[in-house]
Amino acid sequence: MTGTTARLAAGMLLMALGGVASGGSDNDLRVEGEALARAGRLAEALERYDEVLARHPRDVRTLVRRGNVHLRMERPSRALEDFDRAIAIRPAYVSPWSDRGVALVMQGRLAEAEASFLRAIDASKAPAPEFLDIGLGRLGGGGWSGDLRSEEAKRERATPHAGLGQVRHRLNRDDEALRDYDEAIRLDPSDPNSYIGRSGVYRSLGSLPRALADLDE
Repeated sequence: MTGTTARLAAGMLLMALGGVASGGSDNDLRVEGEALARAGRLAEALERYDEVLARHPRDVRTLVRRGNVHLRMERPSRALEDFDRAIAIRPAYVSPWSDRGVALVMQGRLAEAEASFLRAIDASKAPAPEFLDIGLGRLGGGGWSGDLRSEEAKRERATPHAGLGQVRHRLNRDDEALRDYDEAIRLDPSDPNSYIGRSGVYRSLGSLPRALADLDE
């Protein structure tokens, strides 16, 4: 599912939801939570995820989704709790390690963030990597498609490399950061954030033409 299609689906679902609290199935609550999160209605999304997790505390996908809502609400400590719970249940999943790294960056814990992104990269290189698709369109169908060439797989593989680039740039290890962003862009050339991050590294290295070229991507 493309980002545009997902946004349209989310919009249609929100029109159906209106302002009424959901009384649907657990899967309905998951889908509604994702749609609400996409629409920026974060408190309502949390309500949906809280309701699911009250009944299914080991639901890794919902833990990761709720953690990401906490990140958007600038609550990294709460997000870490969800990501750590998800990792304890299914340590082979890639996404919770990446998202945990983001939360640690928000807290300024860069060495720990670097280690978390490296764990995500290791997990993504497994013979049969376990990815989480947090996109709206897959929820009703039972999760990720399993296609390693899918946009979801590209994004989950690229994200920890970009996170690692951010951390190493902040640690003044720009040569390493540049390689990290190069790999993120190789894996997912559609993500503008990796180009923006690499542009910042090029500026630090004094390569303004390359920095400007990345901003034009």
